[in-house]
Amino acid sequence: MPHPNSRAAKAVRRRKRRTALVESDLTADQWATLQQLWDGCAYCAAHDRALQRDCV
Repeated sequence: MPHPNSRAAKAVRRRKRRTALVESDLTADQWATLQQLWDGCAYCAAHDRALQRDCV
């Protein structure tokens, strides 16, 4: 677990604040469909982690 004042911990907190402000226009069904159809990130094509809403 990173130290609370580490760069990684601060980045996580910034990302949480940023993503909490964003409203997604996807319904729960649309999001589930995208997760099934897409196998990775739309930007970087990473397949080694879960698809997140900001990847779409």
